[in-house]
Amino acid sequence: VLDERALPLTRVWCLFEMLQTFQLMEQPNTEATAQVKFEGLLLCSSTGVLNIGQASNEVSLGIARRLTTLSLQDAQASVPADKDMIDKLVIQEMGGFAAINAMLMSNLTGALKAAEAATKQFAAAMAMASAAPADAEEAEPECTRVRRPAAIALGKRQAPGACPAPGKRSGGAAPAFHRWSSGATASRSRMLEP
Repeated sequence: VLDERALPLTRVWCLFEMLQTFQLMEQPNTEATAQVKFEGLLLCSSTGVLNIGQASNEVSLGIARRLTTLSLQDAQASVPADKDMIDKLVIQEMGGFAAINAMLMSNLTGALKAAEAATKQFAAAMAMASAAPADAEEAEPECTRVRRPAAIALGKRQAPGACPAPGKRSGGAAPAFHRWSSGATASRSRMLEP
């Protein structure tokens, strides 16, 4: 589990296990791997999964900062013998520290890009949501006049398309309900006395 300090990226065993995961991700699917639902490395924090954009921005920034100094050869271990064993394995069988550091950086940067894409989608959705009411206020309202039953009984009808401005009475007609609505939002109703 990562936080904004991203300390696991300074630990030799954590980086080595990430490396093993990345290597598994690169292997072709076989019958054995098809039976296991392997999703690769998921970077988790207390706020969610970074790879799918659920982690906080602070965690993403912490990982980005830590990537600037990421170095498997400089990573620490509680047991010096573990550090020596991993260092030897990297040098002898994995192409050296430069290749491994590049692989770690590439894959971790990919997780950050996924988080960035999710953040952009969220920001776009928020912009659309906040723009809808503003657009509705700017839209020219349509007025539909609905006569009260008493006015209809008296035979006083408004000409089609005619709707007096709020607060004005037209030809002594009985008070009416007006519905003001905009196509961008749900109808808002209010009673106005013309």
